Amino acid sequence: MAAQPQTFPTGVEVILVLRRTLTWNKHEEPAQALKDWLPFPQKLHLPFRLKEGRIELGKDVDTSELPLAPATLLFSLNLNTRELEVHALQANQTFASAPLSLSGKSGKMELHFQWNYFTVGDPERDAMKVGELETGKSLEFRVNGKRDFSLSSRRDRSYLEQSYWLQHLGTAEELIYSKDDDFPTTLPKPDKLVDLRKLLW
Repeated sequence: MAAQPQTFPTGVEVILVLRRTLTWNKHEEPAQALKDWLPFPQKLHLPFRLKEGRIELGKDVDTSELPLAPATLLFSLNLNTRELEVHALQANQTFASAPLSLSGKSGKMELHFQWNYFTVGDPERDAMKVGELETGKSLEFRVNGKRDFSLSSRRDRSYLEQSYWLQHLGTAEELIYSKDDDFPTTLPKPDKLVDLRKLLW
């Protein structure tokens, strides 16, 4: 039986998070690969869309555990694996995807960065507020690092590049299920770019 449409009692904020990572070791030469990889593609396909106040979900998206009245729906897509996670947040909750966290506790959607050796790598960088995510606005965040240790032991040096795209798509009053798998999407130029990358060699 097809899933039933869901109407929200109040408007729900809809946030898109895209993440990409690139890892290589000291014996590889990533210069050209990194240059080609760094920008987010302008055109891509997403397993959902927000159109005229309605969230349309691809037929393979599972939202069976969503609450009836979330304050925010956050769609987090890993572009490396195409794995989609849907998070329902209340006004006092925080979404964490190390090294970033997104919170609406202050009444605004604020994005924060917290350095950690295992999720970012050296060199260490100060914790900071990256910015505020306003309706219709987008933000791109980049960070890199190098690591010589895993959680259990020393290993060959590896390098990690991470890039995030966050966009406040607007407000939804309804959620429906589509017969389509995904939807063509054009990403705008980011309203803000925060680049914490450092020279690593």
